[in-house]
Amino acid sequence: MENDPYFIGTAVWGWSERMIWPPGGATEFFPNVPQADVVSYLQANMPVPAAALAAGETR
Repeated sequence: MENDPYFIGTAVWGWSERMIWPPGGATEFFPNVPQADVVSYLQANMPVPAAALAAGETR
């Protein structure tokens, strides 16, 4: 995927203090902090577009 010119990114769940859906509703989603092993896995395995690497971004 890193060398695919049509690859524009990866959608990943975002972590925050809390998320309520729908807006103004009562349904809350957790956890608020990702586990260290999850962060390590994503850093090592999430594809990065070649253009981003060429622009100086790191994994």
